[in-house]
Amino acid sequence: MNVSVAKLSKLIWDENENIEQHNRIVDNASGERRKLVDDGWATFLSGTTVSVELKKFKGFESRKKRVIADLQAKIVSSELDTEKANQKIISLRDSVSNTIEVAERINDLLRAMGFHRFSLSIAGESNGGYRIVREDGTQAFDSLSEGEKTFICFAYFWESLFGSEVASGVPEDVVAVIDDPISSLDSDALFMIAAYIRDAANKSILGNTNLRQLIVLTHNTQFHHEAAYTANRDAKERRFFRLVKDLTGVTTVRDDGSKSRIRGSYALLWHSVVEAARSDDESDLVRVGVFNIVRRILEGYFKTIGNIRDFERPNNLSATEARVVSQFHVWANSGSHTISDDIDQTIDVGRTKDFLKLFKYYFDVQNHGPHFDMMVAASEGADLLKPDQLFARS
Repeated sequence: MNVSVAKLSKLIWDENENIEQHNRIVDNASGERRKLVDDGWATFLSGTTVSVELKKFKGFESRKKRVIADLQAKIVSSELDTEKANQKIISLRDSVSNTIEVAERINDLLRAMGFHRFSLSIAGESNGGYRIVREDGTQAFDSLSEGEKTFICFAYFWESLFGSEVASGVPEDVVAVIDDPISSLDSDALFMIAAYIRDAANKSILGNTNLRQLIVLTHNTQFHHEAAYTANRDAKERRFFRLVKDLTGVTTVRDDGSKSRIRGSYALLWHSVVEAARSDDESDLVRVGVFNIVRRILEGYFKTIGNIRDFERPNNLSATEARVVSQFHVWANSGSHTISDDIDQTIDVGRTKDFLKLFKYYFDVQNHGPHFDMMVAASEGADLLKPDQLFARS
């Protein structure tokens, strides 16, 4: 009996040991899992095939590290050589002034603009100085005209934008402000200066120059059109502002965004046509104004480049409408009208918009409909050309 109890006690003791061991494994599951993975990798790496491949990899890694170390040493050596070369370049630049180069570029610009009576020479008594001389070598500054002074100042200013005060220097980022640089200059100089400004603006937008921003101020409409011209009409990098003075003498600044509102007389007439097409105002002032604007457009365009041709009486128009279209033809052929000309008052087709439809119809009859569409679209009236709109075509 005692033997049986002893055996039973041993069995219970052994089983309790197994339970405790199992509980320890469960309690340390993450550690046991990591130990199992480590043992698995140790067994895998101890295999002959894996061991051989591992040795190959270590040898390959060692060779690559040596190559990398050699390349890094060469990079350090090359950087030192580059630094020495840069120092030598600076030393050579310091020994040669860039004054002559600047003077030659300005003289080339003067010759291109037709200024042959004077040029820039180097002032020997001062480093980096210039002298304005005539062809015989005499000083010319006191005898220069206002236009010549203006242009040579612009040329020197322009060169200074993209250069440095010292020969070895690096051009600094600049913001240039140019205030009406075409005063006292002829049309050729105006065109050339506008071309330079236009080119600099394009380079600034592309970011491949030290000119970070260009501000141009002018009251000359022609110069504005030349300098501000761009094929990209919606360039977001450009902004246009107008200073507008009212009758009380107060000046306000108007932000026109990325599109200039400055127009010539012909463009302004078309802009008025678009405004009238959008308006529901049928007052006498508006009607007479629209009639005269239309007449000026017809006289100006068809007498200049329109190539007027005769046409048969339209069959799809009423008698009144046909009379208006015929009157358009008279306007396109006639000369200037006088204040006693009361032809405007005889035109009455109902609404102003009906009159503008006939205006479009006359351009179509003359085979100049595309010009009408172009001018309306250029005057921000492209939506009026769409189907079911005032200037739509069937």
